Amino acid sequence: MTTSKHKPQYRENELTEKAKRYCAYAERCSFDVERKLMQLGADANIIPGIISKLTKEQYIDDQRFAELFATGKLHNNKWGKVKISAELHKRRINETTIKKVLGGIDEKDYRQCLQALIQKKHESLKNKQVTQLKEKLASHCIQKGFETHLVLDHLDDIISHH
Repeated sequence: MTTSKHKPQYRENELTEKAKRYCAYAERCSFDVERKLMQLGADANIIPGIISKLTKEQYIDDQRFAELFATGKLHNNKWGKVKISAELHKRRINETTIKKVLGGIDEKDYRQCLQALIQKKHESLKNKQVTQLKEKLASHCIQKGFETHLVLDHLDDIISHH
């Protein structure tokens, strides 16, 4: 007897309910839900209808997702706008929404996050020469998605005060 390794076949209403639970657990974007439905073995033809239904019922809202994603990544992960933007693009959030969300980030708050990131990394880099210190700090912040010009401005301020 051979065992079948294919995914169980769910009816559309079952897939919709699974997607609703998936969205209720955490904020999701359309792309995340589409991927989840594919993992569940949904027929590609019914996915747009399910996503449309969930959007109408406000289980999915890409704008809301992008705002929460950006805020969370900035404050919790200390990500800059470049990295946040790249991740939102990966999730197929449209350019207009991304620009609106990034434009909505409070500039003072954003600079404070960068400042905190630099300070924390600076503390872990003891006994480094100034040029090596600047290089490592800049590299770390740019990798976290902060704009190069902003990083260099902040580094000049910090290094000159030490």
